[in-house]
Amino acid sequence: MTAEVQSGTGRDQSWLRRSAAAALWLSLAAGALSVARWILPPSHDYTAHLVPKAAPLVAAVCGLAVAVLVLTAQVRPERARTVRVGTGAAIVLGVWGASGLPLDGLRVIGLIPLSIDWLGFVTRLAALGAAVALAATGTLYGRVAQEACLRCGRTGPSQSTRPSPKWCGYAAFLAALPYPLIKAYWAAGGTAGTGDGKLIKGFADGWGTVILAALGVLLALALVQEWGRRLPHRLLLLAGAGGALLLVTVGLPGSYAALQLIADHGVHAVDGDTKAWVFAVVYGCWLVMAVGMAAAVWAFWQRHRKACPACSLV
Repeated sequence: MTAEVQSGTGRDQSWLRRSAAAALWLSLAAGALSVARWILPPSHDYTAHLVPKAAPLVAAVCGLAVAVLVLTAQVRPERARTVRVGTGAAIVLGVWGASGLPLDGLRVIGLIPLSIDWLGFVTRLAALGAAVALAATGTLYGRVAQEACLRCGRTGPSQSTRPSPKWCGYAAFLAALPYPLIKAYWAAGGTAGTGDGKLIKGFADGWGTVILAALGVLLALALVQEWGRRLPHRLLLLAGAGGALLLVTVGLPGSYAALQLIADHGVHAVDGDTKAWVFAVVYGCWLVMAVGMAAAVWAFWQRHRKACPACSLV
């Protein structure tokens, strides 16, 4: 490994500054657009029940604070935790604020023939961009502070022989079960959690999501079981990371909407022929599954990554 990579100085810190600058401008844009949404006459916000209106603005403030700290202060190990907490908060709120983008996309391409909240659409794009830039900034800051390789994050040859935790994959596995079990219960004629039984009549139309849940169960187990090693590693990592991202963009706003419904009307309130407690259970489990899946992907990558081409460490 070269002295430059070991010290984390010189050209290496230029990448940190570039990512911090990108995070600064994107956070500033997201914040300005969020303020504009508060000031301008209200538009048709079809994500109001899914995302707190202040989420992109709070994310932007956290992102700006982190970016300014990185750009103006010297990199020090004792500041790494502050940067990590700030970027974590900004990323969670930014991704949450951007969770309406799938609805925007469907409306833009015409699959949902309804009006588009263009200001909200651009705000969500800026929030997502800021979250990505902050993720890069937080990662690079930690590696520079630890004098680690910027590409792989290693500080030296791995000495750990402790097996990686498998609880994350099993947690994702267990969190994936309630949804298909509830659907199977309804298919068998059960009525708990339903309004007037309409869901049961149209149950055959909803098997696609059950199949996806079953695939999620297999993926979670493949990431922590020995038989998963025989599958293509890159495919598992890509599927796991994509699944975790999809689950969090559905589970987080869905949980928020369910809790709002329960707070306003009680656990037995009916929305779309389904009771509020069912939404809370399903979306809450999907959120837990997202966290477990992300942790399982990280553990799988840590176990199977090869020597870094930049520093040659294993």
